[in-house]
Amino acid sequence: MSETVKCNHCQYEGEADTFGPSMSYHHDLTCPKCGTTNLDTSVLNADWKAKGEVYGYGDDNFIISF
Repeated sequence: MSETVKCNHCQYEGEADTFGPSMSYHHDLTCPKCGTTNLDTSVLNADWKAKGEVYGYGDDNFIISF
């Protein structure tokens, strides 16, 4: 499956592993091009759900509570 992520700021799009880690507890990834955490992680989240797993940062790269 293609776990893609898209930056809502600069429109960069790529595989999740091309995005850097976030130093914030509230976000998982940062854009490798512009550094923002304003990301669309809905495809990544859907891929995790299809595998029966939980991506804890939801569709908007923001921590969700369980």
